[in-house]
Amino acid sequence: LYYIAQIEDISARKRVERERQLMAEASALLSSSLDYGQTLTTLAQLVVRDFADWCILDVSEDEHLRRLKVASADPARADVAARLERVPLDRTRPYLLSRVVDTRQPVVIERVTAEHIEAAAQSPEHREVLLALGITSLMGAPLVMRGRLLGVLAFASSTPSRVLGERDLRLATALADRAAAALENALLYREAVEATRLRDQVL
Repeated sequence: LYYIAQIEDISARKRVERERQLMAEASALLSSSLDYGQTLTTLAQLVVRDFADWCILDVSEDEHLRRLKVASADPARADVAARLERVPLDRTRPYLLSRVVDTRQPVVIERVTAEHIEAAAQSPEHREVLLALGITSLMGAPLVMRGRLLGVLAFASSTPSRVLGERDLRLATALADRAAAALENALLYREAVEATRLRDQVL
């Protein structure tokens, strides 16, 4: 039991260190550019490198959510990620992350079942892509600043032994908070540039 406890303690410390490193890299990345599309896409790649098998990022544009990026930890699954990016969604109907949007609260589904997929599928194509992802565990966190929903950051596991739980959700929420701040700064910058352009046209 002593050796088991030692191994568990070492594993926990390694996990904490990995989480700290991920947060440090993400913070540096998100503060390095005001091009929110490229920055958040790079964040998704960072997430699947160290944290999850899949990362899904939706952003709000003109009060409507648009899928910006789906990233896979496995380069061989890039075609599946691209297909999910292209699948049109009716945001007024249920889908896997609709509860995050409706409540603006983080959500974790530790065990994604066939019933979850069936209830979330909006079309035969959507169902086919969801099944191709092979999601076994899922969580999502809202990107919220000053009460405004800027998007949703989702993480998924397709490895049965890798179950995402409440501890993972705390890290996901911290990442989402930083992503929301970076997204708001980028949007404010874009609005300022557009206002300057319009002013110069008038002058």
